[in-house]
Amino acid sequence: MTVKKNSVAPKTSTAPAVTTSTAPSTSTAPNTSAGPNASGAPNTSAAPSVAPSEQPPKRTQTPKPPKTPTPVPTDKPTPTPDAYTPAGNGWQRLDLSQWSGDASDYLESGGQIVLSDIELATVPLPKSLENIGEKIEVLVRGSLPAESEGFRFWLSNATGATVTNQYYYTSSSVGIGQEAGNTEAFKKGESFQLQTILEHTNHDGSDDMVGVNLLLKAYTYGASLDGTIITGIWVRYGDDIGGGAGVETPGVETPGSETPDIGGPTDPGGNVGWNADKTEYSVKLDADSVKGEGGATTQFNEDGSVTLEYNSQYPGVWFNIPGDVQGEFSSIEFTYKDATEGGFGHAVQYTDSSADEEIAWGGKFAAGDGLQKYAAELQKKGSSVAKFKIFKNDAESCFLTITSVVLKK
Repeated sequence: MTVKKNSVAPKTSTAPAVTTSTAPSTSTAPNTSAGPNASGAPNTSAAPSVAPSEQPPKRTQTPKPPKTPTPVPTDKPTPTPDAYTPAGNGWQRLDLSQWSGDASDYLESGGQIVLSDIELATVPLPKSLENIGEKIEVLVRGSLPAESEGFRFWLSNATGATVTNQYYYTSSSVGIGQEAGNTEAFKKGESFQLQTILEHTNHDGSDDMVGVNLLLKAYTYGASLDGTIITGIWVRYGDDIGGGAGVETPGVETPGSETPDIGGPTDPGGNVGWNADKTEYSVKLDADSVKGEGGATTQFNEDGSVTLEYNSQYPGVWFNIPGDVQGEFSSIEFTYKDATEGGFGHAVQYTDSSADEEIAWGGKFAAGDGLQKYAAELQKKGSSVAKFKIFKNDAESCFLTITSVVLKK
């Protein structure tokens, strides 16, 4: 009988048991404040244990107030309406909000449209042109981007067919038709005023000859409009055509293209000078009328406004009143925007002043981005105002943009 021996695995040495405290320790990390002991190993003695019932209460944090979301910056302009009024009778201004383009490209604050990345746009007319030989006078104001090749316009029927001759404002032609020449009148990156007479010719030979829209189109077939801004369109009909225009066929013999004298976003028509009843005078904002001193500088913008930058102590900017209009006024009103800080001061000098008068040391022109107004009362009766200063007591990169300055009787 054979007896099998059971195989026994070799014994392995077991690590010595480690005894731990049954109470939780408030610190399990080694005490590193002491140096090594005599054996050279770190001193790992634990801090005294604390029973659970003796643990300190948990600290609670006071909730932080929610942060106010930072407004997302936008580069969409917020102009004010073009206040230009054409000379002569019968002009009717088109409602640009009714145009055929995207609503996002209608600048509601200024009643303006941006012609961008589209082939054409239409604006309804107040009165249609129905018969061959009828005429309409058109005046268009706006500005071109720096790299623009221009645009064209004419009348179209309800389906887009051309019913009149065509006006070109392009690098190759300015006037009626693509062979008009006058290329020196085309100005990239500048504002324009175009005035012409369009005649009904039923250009496309359409059965529907009723011209109901003014159509604006890119400079050539297949191209896209490139960011041209239209600030206003006016039309007139019949016997009113040509009245006050100065030429019989504006836009043909005379291209009708000029750079409008823009007085600022609140007065983009350039209506500087006296109003009709001579109770108000609008000061033109240019290098002659606006002068910085003592750390203040001026930057004249394309829209006719001027941006003032204040640095150092007591910088100021003077607004000079033209000598031929100096007289007694009751107040001076500023329209402004983009004030990075408030707290400006101001002073006035009259023609008989030997120093600044009527000084307000601060607290004027509240900060903010949108258009705001501030009016200063002129207190010296019987004296002619010569200039007005806006200053800052102490400033570093402080900005204020002035869009109009109006003296009031």
